Amino acid sequence: MELHHGKQTPLGMKASRGFTIPEFMIATFIGFITMALVWVAFMGFQFQTRTTFAQTLNTHNTQKTMEKIGRIIMQSTDLEIESNEEDLGIVHIWRDTQEVWTPNSTEDDVEGLMFYDEEEKKIWYRPDVDKAAEVELVAERIEGIDFDLVGDAVFVTIETDYDVDPNHLVNSEETIRKTYASYAVRNNPRIRIGATF
Repeated sequence: MELHHGKQTPLGMKASRGFTIPEFMIATFIGFITMALVWVAFMGFQFQTRTTFAQTLNTHNTQKTMEKIGRIIMQSTDLEIESNEEDLGIVHIWRDTQEVWTPNSTEDDVEGLMFYDEEEKKIWYRPDVDKAAEVELVAERIEGIDFDLVGDAVFVTIETDYDVDPNHLVNSEETIRKTYASYAVRNNPRIRIGATF
């Protein structure tokens, strides 16, 4: 046995000693940096996952909105777009509610109304203008909607905001997405879904 600093150790082995203060401080600093990088990566992954999910949900909701609007338009017998200075997207829609369906618009068709509420950012549909209490929600979180009627074709443009972070300091025009669709006024009560994207 060989003596080393007053302790006996087996031959060829050095006595163990602890970390010095500078070594401990360097190891602690590296540990903190590593934990900070892992935390930043985790938060970025979590934000990206949340953003992707929210945008996918937004796309799905936009498609459902277009399907609902298309169903209403293609079941109608006639359609008239109200033009005003506010441009709130007001559409008068007539539909055949009689038991005996007729291929053309008649005087006893029921007039409905589809309109955009700019304050609540919602699209509403009233199947009968004489029954104000009966209103259906078509879509919400809509930034804007525009209808154009060309012959028997209706062109619809919907604007939605894809900014999922309300604290995000980005110009809202950069996160607005437009979705376009066209429908034909077909007077077909059996149509359930139809759109041209």
